[in-house]
Amino acid sequence: MAAWRHTAYWKSSDYFTQYRRYVQERARDYMGRTEDCADISVLLIINFAAEKGLPVTFTDGDGVLYCSKAEQQHPSRVLRTLEWGDGDQAAYAQAIQRRISSSNLIARNLEANDIGPQPGDLMIKSDHTALVFSWFPVPAASSWSHPKDADFVAGKIPLFPGQEIARKQLDQLEYFRQAPSDVPDSMGYIDYLNHRGEGKQRAELIYRAPVSEMQRQGLKFMKYNADVLRDWENWDGKGAPP
Repeated sequence: MAAWRHTAYWKSSDYFTQYRRYVQERARDYMGRTEDCADISVLLIINFAAEKGLPVTFTDGDGVLYCSKAEQQHPSRVLRTLEWGDGDQAAYAQAIQRRISSSNLIARNLEANDIGPQPGDLMIKSDHTALVFSWFPVPAASSWSHPKDADFVAGKIPLFPGQEIARKQLDQLEYFRQAPSDVPDSMGYIDYLNHRGEGKQRAELIYRAPVSEMQRQGLKFMKYNADVLRDWENWDGKGAPP
């Protein structure tokens, strides 16, 4: 009946902290994947939840629920109902990816992270989503170095050349957003998993991105809200959610 076997509840342990560590450890494995920006960003929480036996529930722009404990969306729609088979995690993920966009992630599935970007947060605006997998707080001037700085100095990872050029560099999947020699950003740095879309159909890893620059571009840092992480303790997934 469900997309996977559900054996745990988010509130029974500090699973969201575990999810953040999971993203920090696993996001690099998604480099080169072809899912678009929002699709690849939500895939990690789906995979984490399935591994831990946790439920997740996404809501589309029309208020339709896609709960992993169920076998289909609720409510159903004539000719537009998406279903997933018993134990079919891939079909569930595909349903989410078909119906959940950046705009309704913001509207219905996320909330602001007021303490700043952390691994597992989405860096998002209405037409683009990326997944933060590392956060470096305000650096202490010259005492701070990024773990990949040596690769930049050695010429192994280039500086980000701008949107249009990066889109054409089909085999270049890692960039530095700011050079180590530049003045440290007062708001700290993030690394993020990004899919550029048109032209380059493979996900990139972007390192040393200044938080203030991302905010100037209209991007917000948001975390999953309580509705996505709802446990549905008194519902077995059959029929409509209570």
